[in-house]
Amino acid sequence: MTDNDVSPHALATPKVSIADGGIETALEERLGIELREFAAFALLDTDEGRAALEEYYRPFIQLAASEGTPLVLDTPTWRASPDWGRLLGYDLAGLTRINEAAARLVRETSEKLAPGLDLTVSGCIGPRYDDEATDTATSMTPAEAADYHAPQIRALAAGGVDRVGAVTMANAAEAIGIVRAAREIGVPVTVS
Repeated sequence: MTDNDVSPHALATPKVSIADGGIETALEERLGIELREFAAFALLDTDEGRAALEEYYRPFIQLAASEGTPLVLDTPTWRASPDWGRLLGYDLAGLTRINEAAARLVRETSEKLAPGLDLTVSGCIGPRYDDEATDTATSMTPAEAADYHAPQIRALAAGGVDRVGAVTMANAAEAIGIVRAAREIGVPVTVS
């Protein structure tokens, strides 16, 4: 992959950007929505849920638009991976659909509320296991992590994200695997 293969948002972050944060916590505390398994992605399956997600993104979009500042928004997909999806009744096809829909919802919400906003859509990827779990019973090799996370990364890329971001990674091997999968798929990646 060369610098010419990706969007300008993927490689160069402006000196100052606004970003959202803590979507699951904000949905529960600010908007009073109870999330099963702390999974915001399931909200995409109902009109009420999509409206709640739009309401979550609204203040970030409005602030960026009023300040003329670029904005980075994460998709509500921190738990939209195979193990977590299975707990909520989603198979691989359902997760593919939901990850693609999440990327589109973020971009469409921004366009509706602030057309032309300098927006970077970041496909959010969470850890396979609870973020506190770092023992050998719940760790993966980089190859296992790449195989596990590749379907979600592929779906987010198909949905139109500018990059993917792996957050709350407690295991270096899992983070390495996500980076490898993203590189193979051809989507820029950040890890925290």
